[in-house]
Amino acid sequence: MLNLDQWDEVRSCCQDDAAFERLKQLLAKASTSPPSDDSQALVEARLQIERQNALANAIARIRESLELQEIFDSTTRELRQLLGAHRIAIYRFYPDFSGEFVAESVEPGHAPIIKPSANSSETRSQQILLDNTPSPRRSQTYTVQSSSNGHPSTTLAYQDILDNPGTIPLSGRGKSPAQVLEEHGSPDSAIVPILQGQVLWGLLCACHSQEPPSWKIDDIELLERVSVNLSVALKQAELFQRTQQQARKLAKATRREKTLAVTVEKIRRSLDIDTIFSTTTHEVRQLLDVDRVAVYYFNPDWTGQFVAESVSPGWVHLLELQTTTPQLQTNLSLCSHMQQLIEGQKHGKNKTQSDQLPQRRVFTVENVARSHFAPAYQEVLQLYQCQAYAIVPIYQNHQLWGLLAAYHNAHPRAWDASDLDLLGQISEHLGVALQQAELLEQTRMQARRLAQTLQDLQKTQTQLIHSEKMAGLGQLVAGVAHEINNPVNFIYGNLSYVRDYTQDLIGLIKLYQEEEDPNSDAIAECIEEIDLPFILEDLPNLINSMKTGTDRIRKIVQSLRIFSRLDEAQRKTVDIHEGLESVLWLLKHRFKTGNGAEIKIIKKFQKLPKITCYPAELNQVFMNLINNSLDALNDEHQSQRSLGKKHEKKPAIAILTQQRNEEFIVIRIADNGVGIPEPIRRRIFDPFFTTKSPGKGTGLGLSVSYQIVVENHGGDLNVKSKPGVGTEFVIEIPIHGDDEDLLKA
Repeated sequence: MLNLDQWDEVRSCCQDDAAFERLKQLLAKASTSPPSDDSQALVEARLQIERQNALANAIARIRESLELQEIFDSTTRELRQLLGAHRIAIYRFYPDFSGEFVAESVEPGHAPIIKPSANSSETRSQQILLDNTPSPRRSQTYTVQSSSNGHPSTTLAYQDILDNPGTIPLSGRGKSPAQVLEEHGSPDSAIVPILQGQVLWGLLCACHSQEPPSWKIDDIELLERVSVNLSVALKQAELFQRTQQQARKLAKATRREKTLAVTVEKIRRSLDIDTIFSTTTHEVRQLLDVDRVAVYYFNPDWTGQFVAESVSPGWVHLLELQTTTPQLQTNLSLCSHMQQLIEGQKHGKNKTQSDQLPQRRVFTVENVARSHFAPAYQEVLQLYQCQAYAIVPIYQNHQLWGLLAAYHNAHPRAWDASDLDLLGQISEHLGVALQQAELLEQTRMQARRLAQTLQDLQKTQTQLIHSEKMAGLGQLVAGVAHEINNPVNFIYGNLSYVRDYTQDLIGLIKLYQEEEDPNSDAIAECIEEIDLPFILEDLPNLINSMKTGTDRIRKIVQSLRIFSRLDEAQRKTVDIHEGLESVLWLLKHRFKTGNGAEIKIIKKFQKLPKITCYPAELNQVFMNLINNSLDALNDEHQSQRSLGKKHEKKPAIAILTQQRNEEFIVIRIADNGVGIPEPIRRRIFDPFFTTKSPGKGTGLGLSVSYQIVVENHGGDLNVKSKPGVGTEFVIEIPIHGDDEDLLKA
């Protein structure tokens, strides 16, 4: 009847070899039947092919989908059409062998067992796979007689290991699935088990409202095939859901690790402890999805207070509440967990870090209402509004500093190990941050102390420099006074003669005005008395000598003006030789040793360009260096005199100027004194270093000179010395002063 290709098509519609063989038997029967039965056999064969085709499609859809609720809904719907049943339902068992119907397809006109639900198909699928699968059961097929109308009905199911024949396994609560089906107009039910691995998961129920029962072997086999494929679908869905759960856990862990890394980086980036606490509490609250995260600080007496918190809207703020509720600051002593922690800290001060590590654990309460805390502490927890909490200690340098607490307020909570691990990690980083903040504060305090010390030193240095300047000014004033004193005394001594000569001349002039005859005896007598010829000869000489004295005073004043440059701009272009000459003029009174020996000044000034500098400062340098050479020469002559030795060398100071190149000029100031030993030479520019006796020097003259030349002018100042030969100071000054260096002055 069928060619080879048609047989292949029929074979593809059959679920297994047995179904294919039965279909072949039907076709063979149709080919050998009398003509009157031929059409009936062909119809049965055609229906069987259509049924096998529909079954194959249903099974294919079961295998293609991973959404259980979608699989159950399509399977019950297609099975009802295949079997011509008025209800197909799937019943699921719970661990205690109570259960519920999770899917059904019911013919219109019959009351559904399952009430409509707003949950999505995905949500219902996840609920179906919740981990409450019952224990394995042994199975067998058995028949149950209906008691509602006396007609027998066939029920196929797993037999409970309990000896309870004739019923579907129950936990003792509610009604069996068969009873529920019967109450909903399904007295004739075929029920096959659905396994999940080797465990009874549920039942596949097919119901007819016809009487007498009309179940056939093919119907039962079809149900069993669908049940087997539903078992496979359950296994696949379970594996898929586990994979999804693992993926979600992994994604959550990845997000948490990233957020944790960001939080830790924020903690490390800041050194302000308030900012660290604010950031940490906010980030941890977001990470753990809790209602409150707080940081609690222990006082030395183990009372304490909250120092930071992040709280979700709608809950009280403990930072504000503790100001009006003192018991919040002493509550931790009432908690047995905290008592253990505090006592461990009290008795563990001398322990090593490894001994204290076991104390670094998280204290958790999953349901405050079921905890057995002291009533006083329960009252405090009510003020916290929490239903569950996790607390981890914060250690600073192995000492218990405080607590990091996460509070769940809406309902009890089972804390995951990852939650507690996160709290522990954050606690450790907070401990490091606290230690860093403490070190920072110590550094700041030390910096403030150093700044104050530096300020005091600068003040002292300013005073010493002022004293040095005053000492130098005293020497300068003494020299100027000596130089001015001679011409002043000379002028003052001549003033009496000038006054007398002037009075005599005035008297003679008046007499001339009174006498009518200029040759009168009175006039002649007055001329003889005042010795007019001598006055006329001596008075111009007196005036000229007084002018010489005033010129000398004027030159001294001019030298002072050049030395100080008080009436000029601080920085200007000047002739360096003018400054050297002014200094030499002002120190002229010192050009003799203590025993009266003349100190020879040798000047070798080459032609120099004018330089841009601070002339008053450079003049101070010249004054300091030449004074230093004069002191050295005087000390040598005084030493030789005290030893009774005759000094063979004539004391001298040589000053040489030259242009080294287009950028620098050089000033050399040398003396032929005793020289400077090498250990002293290395320290000669150090502040406050001096070899002079107390009261004769502060040790700042050469240090200030070095600062002026090197720092203020960008030049260089060196000293060369050989004991017994002499000492030479070499100054290098830029011709065109660097603006940056000059601005430092």
